[in-house]
Amino acid sequence: MERGATTKKMTPHSKVVKPIPTGKRKYKKRERIPINLKDKVLLTVRDLSDLTGYSICTLNNHRTLKVGFPFIKVGHSVRYRMVDISQYLEALKATYAEGAEPLPPKKE
Repeated sequence: MERGATTKKMTPHSKVVKPIPTGKRKYKKRERIPINLKDKVLLTVRDLSDLTGYSICTLNNHRTLKVGFPFIKVGHSVRYRMVDISQYLEALKATYAEGAEPLPPKKE
């Protein structure tokens, strides 16, 4: 033992120091298996995230604020009906004034 080094006895009241996180993930990110969403009647939050491009956190926040996609609860699980999703997205579709046409894409 080096000079000046002390050994401390661990007692039941000693504070245990936790290691500082290094920023690495504890678990490997799970790969999504491609599925045919048209065959599904009820979608999970992850399925809806894959379908729309919204993050899971955004969908959870929208649900908490009572905005966004209509959902149902099955026990403690949140599910989205494919029919409701289709209707909601159809209602968001942009419409043009009578006789107006969308602008052509920019040419560079």
